[in-house]
Amino acid sequence: QLKELIENMFETMHQAQGIGLAAPQIGILKSIAVVDVNGIKLDLINPEIVYTYNLEGVEEKDLIDALEKLNIDAN
Repeated sequence: QLKELIENMFETMHQAQGIGLAAPQIGILKSIAVVDVNGIKLDLINPEIVYTYNLEGVEEKDLIDALEKLNIDAN
């Protein structure tokens, strides 16, 4: 059921040409989000923010580099 929800969220996000979608945006009150940046797909379940970063003026490629430096496995 969770896998199907995540697949549907990715499909909905791609149809809207977005790069991220949170479950509450589509009326599902769960702590789930999906992200797809340059083919790097992340599904986040009960994510916890442990660090914030000011993204103002940051290029997309720099964001991917930052994810790699934080050792976030996108697979």
